[in-house]
Amino acid sequence: MTIDQKQIEHLQNLTRLNLPDKEKKLYVKQLSSILDYVNKLQEVDIEGVAPCAHATEEGSVWREDVVQDCDKDEKKRILDNAPERADNLFRVKSVFE
Repeated sequence: MTIDQKQIEHLQNLTRLNLPDKEKKLYVKQLSSILDYVNKLQEVDIEGVAPCAHATEEGSVWREDVVQDCDKDEKKRILDNAPERADNLFRVKSVFE
């Protein structure tokens, strides 16, 4: 599939980028090459191949969260580093304001 200069200029307008002519010509070539490769991938026979979320079957590599208590002095030392506190907790800005 070939992309032409007009399509690059349309993308430029959509993305609000100001591209010099030299870059537009480069993007015509590069994006056409990418789309050609995607078309080539469309030809691969994937019949019987199950969809997967990961490239390996290893599964989750995250460890289980374990609550560990600490002594009073260590807790105080940790909380003393907080820019703002609310009782024995770190006070942080709201994510959804």
